[in-house]
Order: sequence, then structure tokens, then C-alpha cells
Amino acid sequence: MHFLNACFFLYLNFISGKFAVFFICIGIFIALTNRVSAVLQLVVIELFHTTTHTMKSRKNLTRFTYETTAFQGWRLCLSRTGTTFTKYFSDKKYGGERKALKAADTALAELKDLLDKSRKVNNKLSKSTIAKAHKLLKSA
Repeated sequence: MHFLNACFFLYLNFISGKFAVFFICIGIFIALTNRVSAVLQLVVIELFHTTTHTMKSRKNLTRFTYETTAFQGWRLCLSRTGTTFTKYFSDKKYGGERKALKAADTALAELKDLLDKSRKVNNKLSKSTIAKAHKLLKSA
């Protein structure tokens, strides 16, 4: 039982990035138990889960990472006074999910700034503000 506790401790170190110690522990565990397939399954599953992290969606920014679709990236969606603005930021176009998120976050901040400072006509966004917002999103 002490050996399993030690392995669990080393497993926690594995999650934090100390790979070598974890694999030494797994090797000893395999040698002692002769359960190669079960342990290798565990290692593969844990490696997959710890190395393929997903970035979570935020308010007005939704992450799309579906394996069955061609698009992977971020969707910016913001609604103000009955008008909705949407733009997609592809991981492929921006060079990765972090860069796409940064571009989406920047565009969101600029769009919010524009819409918050704009004047409203009959409690709606003016046509010129809507045009400016669309132009801003198109250039992002």
C-alpha cells in the first residue's frame, strides 16, 4: 500500500511537469504487478488528458473545438440594443488558439469601447455606429 501512495504522490508531480520520476515509478509498478496493459492504458489516458488542455469560453467569447467540424477557434458575439455582432477567429488563420484568443479579446475590447461611447437614436444604435462596428470586426 505504501508503494501505491508513493506512486500517487509521483503522479501528482507528473501533472505539474516532472515526467521522469513518474515514468520510473510506472516502470517499477509494472515490474512488481505484471499488469503492463492496464498500466500503459492509464499512462496513455493521463498523458492525453494532461497535454490536451482546453481553453474555456468567456463572456462574449465562445471556444469551438469540435473534432467533426473544419473550424476550430473563437467566436466573438456581442449584442447591444437589438443588434448582434459576430466574428469568428480561426486558430489556423491566427497561428494557434492563444493568438486567436488574443485577437478576439482585442477586437471585443475595441467593439465594446465603440458601442459604449456611441450615441443612440430612439434607444437603438445609429446606422453609422453599426457600420463602424462591422468595419472594425472585418479589419480584426
